[in-house]
Amino acid sequence: MIEFFLAPALAIGLLVSIFDFRHKKIPNYAVLALIVLGLVFQFFSEPPLAAFAYTIAYGFFTVFLLWFVGMWPAGDAKFFWAFLFWFPAKFYSAPSLLLDFLFNAFVPIFFFMFFFIIYKSKFALLKEAAKYSLDPYKISMVSLILIGFVWFFSQAIAFFGVPQNYFVYLLILFAAFELLRKFFTFKTELVFLGFTVLRLIFDFKNVYTLAFVQKFALMMAIFIFFRFFVLYLAFRAFAEPVAIKNLKPGMIPAEGISKKSGKYGKTKILEMSMIGFMAKKKEKFIHSTAKLSAGDIDKIKKLKKEKKLPFGVLSVNQTQAFAFFIFLGYIITLAAEGRFLALLM
Repeated sequence: MIEFFLAPALAIGLLVSIFDFRHKKIPNYAVLALIVLGLVFQFFSEPPLAAFAYTIAYGFFTVFLLWFVGMWPAGDAKFFWAFLFWFPAKFYSAPSLLLDFLFNAFVPIFFFMFFFIIYKSKFALLKEAAKYSLDPYKISMVSLILIGFVWFFSQAIAFFGVPQNYFVYLLILFAAFELLRKFFTFKTELVFLGFTVLRLIFDFKNVYTLAFVQKFALMMAIFIFFRFFVLYLAFRAFAEPVAIKNLKPGMIPAEGISKKSGKYGKTKILEMSMIGFMAKKKEKFIHSTAKLSAGDIDKIKKLKKEKKLPFGVLSVNQTQAFAFFIFLGYIITLAAEGRFLALLM
């Protein structure tokens, strides 16, 4: 009978995926319908109330945070959260439901983006990305963060019962690398080095083992591959140059225009930071980095007319439809009963 009661969620998810593919937009009324019907579904399912409320609240905080730091658009965030109302009652007893759902949704997206990027990249660009990724300074900084800071932070979150696995460690590594790099104005190298020294002193029984070396090498490879290599290629694959005179409202800029030392220049938004929000605040762009408005375009065209911009094109991101992958992640989570991550590991 559970398939019958889940039919509305499956139907709406499929229709929204098709709509998003055609129009690159997720309608709010569909998200609202998912939430309202989901509440009705849970009324008859009678899930454990405390666990259900925790999942919904924690899920809202998570998707809001991911939207806030620029990891996905508002429409995708709301669509994902709405599906949290549509799991069978027993699913909410699993503390890793939200993490499993995120993993099941984002892994297909990563695979799609990866193959699309490789398909569009030429060999010369692949070599350029590899050189960029294997910069000694980047590798040394990531090593210090992974050995010291991630260890310290993972011990702290373990106190609250957060599952310890590769996915969690990678999330911490991404966040630590970006947030600390943006917040600190003094030599962050000393901070990371300090955490590393502490671990070498207090966790020596685990550090000086073959298992640690293998895990460290795997984490380093995954992080450098996704954070540097793939993102470098992604900027080239998903961004296209558009003449300033041809800019239109609604376009998503891949480059930001800011003023430094009295001169205007461009900065690649995607390449600067995985968490774009930090870079946007620091750079103080003259336009929105979410979507260009008519006012933004008028301002840019005016500066170009006044010959204050030393360039005539601005890179914009090609809009991608990801509603299908969120819907697919929901189906995978249902089919695997939320244990797809555990099965994969």
